[in-house]
Amino acid sequence: MKKAIQIEIRLLKRRIAKLRDKLKSLRKRTPKGISIQTLKFVAGYEGFFATPYNDPAGFATIGFGHLLGLRPVTKADRQEWGRITRTQGYQILRKDLAGADAAVRRLVKVPLTANQLSALTSFVFNVGVGAFTDSTLLRYLNSGEPSAKVANEFGRWVYAGGKKLPGLIRRRADEAALFLKK
Repeated sequence: MKKAIQIEIRLLKRRIAKLRDKLKSLRKRTPKGISIQTLKFVAGYEGFFATPYNDPAGFATIGFGHLLGLRPVTKADRQEWGRITRTQGYQILRKDLAGADAAVRRLVKVPLTANQLSALTSFVFNVGVGAFTDSTLLRYLNSGEPSAKVANEFGRWVYAGGKKLPGLIRRRADEAALFLKK
């Protein structure tokens, strides 16, 4: 009987050790879902437009930066989308950000803080998954370069339609600051 209890205690200790390891692993993972912080951050930079408009690069867009196409707004866009409410705009933005968030989680191979995830999600939403995939920023991040070196890369992405835009300069500076924030 004593031997059976000792065996049971050993087994329980092993289980506890495994659970501790699993808990450590879970703590290293980034929080799931789009945070309110990310939603507000992106919405603040995108601004809200209830009807289709051309963004600074000349692409058809609506709401909080929802891309309708890599072309100017058409009559068909105006007929299809009409006018949306701010609530609908946030719903669309949340779906769009989910795609950017999923891309960040898939492509980044190192643990991220919640602030780093927010900054990168905003960045990917704005520049696109393809641009992020091929970026030096992602390469530096995944190779373990210091956070300051990674954050400096945000500042290279300030052009739209071949023009350096003051709004993108501000956005990238704020994304870099958020990325570095503890």
